[in-house]
Amino acid sequence: MNPYQQIGLTLIGTLAINGLMAVYVYGQLTQKVKDLTSWSKEHNEQLRDHGARLLDHEGRISHIEGRKGVSRCGE
Repeated sequence: MNPYQQIGLTLIGTLAINGLMAVYVYGQLTQKVKDLTSWSKEHNEQLRDHGARLLDHEGRISHIEGRKGVSRCGE
C-alpha cells in the first residue's frame, strides 16, 4: 500500500471516529439539557403551588387572629 494512501485512510478513519464521538456526546448533552429543563419546569410549578398554598394559609391565620383578637408576640 502506498504510504500516502495509508496516511489518507488513517486520517479519514480518525476523522470519522472523532465525528461519531462528537455526535454521540452532543446527543447525550442535548438529552441532559432536556431532562434538566423539564425538571426545572416541574420544580417551578411545585414552588408556585406551594406559594399559593402558603398565601392561603397566611390569609386564614390572619383572619382567625383578627376575629379572635389574638395579638402576636412583640406587637
